[in-house]
Amino acid sequence: MWLRYKGSEIFGITYTSLGIGLLLLFAGDTIYIYYEHVLEEDPYLSIADVFFLLYYPFTAYHLIRNIGYFKKDFNLTSKLFVPGLTLAIVLIFALISFDEIEGHTFDFYFGMIFVFGSSLILSLAILGVTVFRRSILGVAWLLLAVGIFLFTFADVWYYYLEIIEEYSDSHFTNTLWITSNMIIVYALYKHKKNYIISVVCNVVRQIKRIRKRESSIKNTMKFVMLSVDDHIFGNKTCSKCLGWSS
Repeated sequence: MWLRYKGSEIFGITYTSLGIGLLLLFAGDTIYIYYEHVLEEDPYLSIADVFFLLYYPFTAYHLIRNIGYFKKDFNLTSKLFVPGLTLAIVLIFALISFDEIEGHTFDFYFGMIFVFGSSLILSLAILGVTVFRRSILGVAWLLLAVGIFLFTFADVWYYYLEIIEEYSDSHFTNTLWITSNMIIVYALYKHKKNYIISVVCNVVRQIKRIRKRESSIKNTMKFVMLSVDDHIFGNKTCSKCLGWSS
């Protein structure tokens, strides 16, 4: 994606940011698996969490720059939507975890950081759907929002399971994470494909405009030449003025 958009004014930097975020997520997953299956240690609260945490700001930057570039003005509802939905999801996590906090206060607050990050990028993705829904990129943004929704749901569920100490490799949250990543990758593919189509359509429109303009200029020049011929050779008065015999 970065190679495709590196010459773009906006997509180059935003997809570089998203690529870094996904690379950090991949690194975190790799370290997590290494701790669990090679070292046979509990990977929860390890260096892997640093990589997971860094995934959120890079992804959020990608969403914010794209949305802000294509839509400058938002109404009050749109401005309140992102913080409102983010806080609502965090509050839901806090409420369902409240009875389990005793003896796990660090796990609760630590998990809250990741829930906040997931909720923020979900809110931004949904806002992006409202911005691009009528454009050629509408389907890609809808798929991206669906993928991030599943990712966020899995994150909230996972950190709740860590608090109550019931998470395992066979838990359904792993299926949700894998599915969400597949949908996000497909959304990026659709974005690239639709972007190429939009570029081709714009080029075709520009060519048509140029041809139409050239045709208009040719018709105008033809009309001017005919008018000049008629005025000089068909008008006796003008011929006398020029000193020509009629």
